[in-house]
Amino acid sequence: MKKLLFMVFILSVFGGLKAQQYFDRPPEISISGQNLEELQRAKISNPNDPGILYNLGLKYLEQGSYRDALVEFKRANQIRPGSAILLAKVGETYNKLGVADSAVLWWEKALEQHYEYIEVWEKLVRYQPEYYFNLGVLYKDKAEEKTVRQLAEQAIYYFERYLEELPEGMMVAEVRSAKQDAEFFVRVFDSEQKKEERERAQATLRAQKEEELLAERDAFRTQKTRLVGLGFKTFNPSSAITFDLKAGKESLTNSIRLKSLTNSFTEWVLGGGLIRGPFIFRGGIMLGSSSVKQSQFPNDSIFAGDTSWVDNMEIKAVNIYQLEGEALYNFYYMNPLVLYISGFADVGYMGITQSEDLFSSASLFGAGLGLGIFLRMESWLIDFNYKRSVLGSSSGGMVVLAVYYKF
Repeated sequence: MKKLLFMVFILSVFGGLKAQQYFDRPPEISISGQNLEELQRAKISNPNDPGILYNLGLKYLEQGSYRDALVEFKRANQIRPGSAILLAKVGETYNKLGVADSAVLWWEKALEQHYEYIEVWEKLVRYQPEYYFNLGVLYKDKAEEKTVRQLAEQAIYYFERYLEELPEGMMVAEVRSAKQDAEFFVRVFDSEQKKEERERAQATLRAQKEEELLAERDAFRTQKTRLVGLGFKTFNPSSAITFDLKAGKESLTNSIRLKSLTNSFTEWVLGGGLIRGPFIFRGGIMLGSSSVKQSQFPNDSIFAGDTSWVDNMEIKAVNIYQLEGEALYNFYYMNPLVLYISGFADVGYMGITQSEDLFSSASLFGAGLGLGIFLRMESWLIDFNYKRSVLGSSSGGMVVLAVYYKF
């Protein structure tokens, strides 16, 4: 690999001009054979001729009069806006003046006008190494278009430069993938039996990607195996839960059905867990409440006929408290998606906020199954799942959305 990089470096230095012939060049501005004095006189006669201003700027640039050159190039750009040549020369002049930020800005403008302006790319990457990826892709695509091995080698060189200078860069995965594609092109180009080599290389690449995926999946399962998170749950109970009148209390009704108060709960979930291979074990505390549909209930049992005069008990809300344990099985992993099935059990109780302490709370317990998905973002997991409790008093459907931190 070191030998290959050295050869590519030599090619990049001594063979750059030859490689550039494969790229479209921006519209040229003719170079005048006049000397500095002749160009200065010509400017007096034709002050708005961008060609004269351009050539005058070149002369100033050659003799080191960078500020004079900058004036001429900028004036020419005002007269002929959108010329990649002029924009690039402004950037080059700023670079000579030591103003790197301005040089980068003008070079980027030149590339917006002409993306295949290779000379500008090669200057820009010295200050903005993240552009090594763009430059490498440009060479790789051109190598595939023109079927030229040298261009693919140059692409590999630029991808390597990116990885060397930005080992933690945002595009590392894309760079590695593009580098593999360029290396694949070189191998196929050199092969006498291109079809067979391509098939073998593609199979190797697929196997490598599968191995990388397996390695990434194993890393997910073995590194940073603790979880802590926060979310919320919507719970729609389906069982006939009732709140019974406490012993020694009197009321016109002996029990209140949950369905007469509310149909669903929104609960906050605070949870944590451990990853053990493909299994994730987690638990959580869930707290929630729901406003009621009917707030007044007669509580005097002396006369059961006309109750219009009877005092009423007010119920303000229904509260729910639960503890849950859950075992998840990760049956599919393709970063950033982690799919799982789960089994869970919960225990808790429901209580009502009442103006008089007449009705007791209702105990909850149950077990069920679920299906969910993690969306992985580095050490963060966004969890969305649906669960159905099929056993016990807490039977019903649940939708959960939570965010976990993996550490």
